Amino acid sequence: MAWTEVAPQLNGQNQIRSLLNFGGEMYGGTLDPGPPYGNLFKWDGSSLWTKVAAQLNLENGIMALVEHNSKIYGGTTPRGNLFEWDGISAWTQVAPQLGAELIRSLILFGGDIYGGTEGTGLLYKWDGASAWGSVAAQVNAQIRILDLIEFNSKIYGSTGSTKGNLFEWNGINAWTNVAPQLNAQTSVSSLTILNNEIYGGTSPGGRLFKWNGTNAWTQVAPQFGTQTAIHSLITIGGVIYGGTEGTGVSGGKLLQWNGVGAWTEVSAQLNGQLFIFSLGKIGGKIYGGTAQGGRLFEFTAVEGGQIMRAQIL
Repeated sequence: MAWTEVAPQLNGQNQIRSLLNFGGEMYGGTLDPGPPYGNLFKWDGSSLWTKVAAQLNLENGIMALVEHNSKIYGGTTPRGNLFEWDGISAWTQVAPQLGAELIRSLILFGGDIYGGTEGTGLLYKWDGASAWGSVAAQVNAQIRILDLIEFNSKIYGSTGSTKGNLFEWNGINAWTNVAPQLNAQTSVSSLTILNNEIYGGTSPGGRLFKWNGTNAWTQVAPQFGTQTAIHSLITIGGVIYGGTEGTGVSGGKLLQWNGVGAWTEVSAQLNGQLFIFSLGKIGGKIYGGTAQGGRLFEFTAVEGGQIMRAQIL
């Protein structure tokens, strides 16, 4: 079991920061500090990325992707726009920046698009036409809403800056902190659900946390080796996987949680890629968006109806 590269870098795009399975095909949003970034890529299903939307409004990154009404939407940096893909070759701006926030995460909830921001950690709701509106202010001095997830008909957001909290939205106008910082983890970068429970991947210790359902995180996996961050999480076949960053040149791994108390490695670094910033799935396969080469990796997680378990050596 290992990563296989199924798409090399295209057009100098260094980071695939977001992935979306749209109609059974994989799309990726790109990021980098310089132009012409902020593209939308589509995987050809075999061996190549193709560019299906170029940079718009000098936005350097598509930090999050979501599907709504059979269309793809992207949340941007540095000016926090919401883009809509025309289904052919271009982005259209459907919401400009509100305040000084960038969009770090997106979710479709109750038929509406919501965005988690970076700047002061707000929650935005798109009006469905041309503007963002703020529906939750900053709490606990958290400046980033790194991921959003729906659980029990509520929106939850994981935070980053100094405390790695879990926030619950009250459905009207405010966040509530339902899990304070644990074990000095300053960010919970990614969220997933397994067996009706919320899990979070952390940094700077690359741990896996589980929410107790009321008011606290519990640690269910410590750091694996020198992996410093779990940037992305995905659940497939009843198993949680995490994409990593590591110390120095050790990152870019795919880890599998053993369901009890530890991470196990199912794929080592491939082709010098140091970060797995995004994970997606099609069928029984996991896809990873990489940096610093903007590649797409594939891992077979379920084969012949069987979960591919890590081998303990």
